[in-house]
Amino acid sequence: MHPQVSQFKIKGTGRSVKWYGTSSHDPIKRPPANMLMPKDGSLYVHTHSLDRQVWMYTEYTSKSGVERGEWLEICAGYEHPELE
Repeated sequence: MHPQVSQFKIKGTGRSVKWYGTSSHDPIKRPPANMLMPKDGSLYVHTHSLDRQVWMYTEYTSKSGVERGEWLEICAGYEHPELE
């Protein structure tokens, strides 16, 4: 499974969002992190036979001062940080 990469402009702003997409018959546990180079706010959408799964990549600084990132599974209505 190789993710397709797209970028779209956020309506009414000069900003855009990068998103990755895959599809298969079955759901997945998480995005294939070793194949991606996401930035804060990137989206990952996986479409399968029963539904759609969506994650947002979130960057943060750990208590020890190390910059980290992780994919958080989100649902419809979750506000993108670029829209706040």
